[in-house]
Amino acid sequence: MTPEQKLAGAGLVLPPPHPLVGTFALITRHADVLHVSGHGAFADGEPIHRGKLGADLTTAEGKEAARAVMLSLLSTVRDHLGGLDRVARVLKAVIF
Repeated sequence: MTPEQKLAGAGLVLPPPHPLVGTFALITRHADVLHVSGHGAFADGEPIHRGKLGADLTTAEGKEAARAVMLSLLSTVRDHLGGLDRVARVLKAVIF
């Protein structure tokens, strides 16, 4: 079973690749390591969650925002590599 099939089995759908924001690269590759950065949760090119957890967003909204950003990251990786089955492991995750 491919990673995409596992995601679909869990009811998760990868969005279209993240729109470019600013002039920086969302993904770069050095040897066999991908560096992915600068993602947010977007719908129709607009951010779907704005604000600070606890002040502007509830815990449930923060959880949904984190899920949406992770799906966006996975979408970028899939688009870059041609499939998530080419990912051997995640070395580091830093989330703000």
